[in-house]
Amino acid sequence: MCEDEKKAFLEKNVWVTEKIRMEAEEIRLRLNSRLSIFLNLVTSLIVVLSTLDLCVTENKKIINFSLLSLMLSIIVVSLTLIVTNWNLEVSANNFKNSYLDLQELYLDAEDLELSSIKKKYNEILRKYDNHNNIDYIYFKFAQAPENENFSCKLGEKLIVYLTKIVPNSLIIVALGALIFFITYYAIIGI
Repeated sequence: MCEDEKKAFLEKNVWVTEKIRMEAEEIRLRLNSRLSIFLNLVTSLIVVLSTLDLCVTENKKIINFSLLSLMLSIIVVSLTLIVTNWNLEVSANNFKNSYLDLQELYLDAEDLELSSIKKKYNEILRKYDNHNNIDYIYFKFAQAPENENFSCKLGEKLIVYLTKIVPNSLIIVALGALIFFITYYAIIGI
């Protein structure tokens, strides 16, 4: 009975937490990368708009470049402050260290009693920040095709799809705007 309890604890607690922390690390690294790309594209767009404002004559302007540049600059500064405050790389690294500790516990568990495993598991949990609900939803989404114990509700699937689509959409919109302004004014001639 004790071995069954030990196995159940390892599978339901240690293994699940380890996998959720892996998802959490991946989510933060992906978000950090996408936000960096988006901020760089918007910054490039600001440079293009500022240059066009200097070069395009008043009668050829389709929008007020100065006003658009100002609005985009405010967005970039605000997002940069928010993203910097999130510390996504540090958070991702902490989740990585957490799941590495959990992997080590999982591998060493054969030689340990259940009470020692639980104690070490709790020590690891206290040592690191906890993951968010979205991390658990991502974990369930990844596990659902192979494991019926982790099925996702429709709302959870929608959350996963939206959090994957929205950042990509922002990058596409920023890149599209950059290409549009460069192409438009290259064609009509500055």
